[in-house]
Amino acid sequence: MTLESQLALYRTLQKGELAVVPGTSHMLMFEKPHVVTDIIRNFLNGAEPTTYFPIHRARSDN
Repeated sequence: MTLESQLALYRTLQKGELAVVPGTSHMLMFEKPHVVTDIIRNFLNGAEPTTYFPIHRARSDN
């Protein structure tokens, strides 16, 4: 997996989110469980991400 392949996947999911967790491997659930749990919980609860600038998504014509 590359960052470019993950960005391509992210761009195809209209309501998807992409989280890059620094300092982790494919075992991030064991390495930083609190971070992963918060990310998943917020996503499933439909919480809008708190950002200083708006997140702009490419328009999908599908």
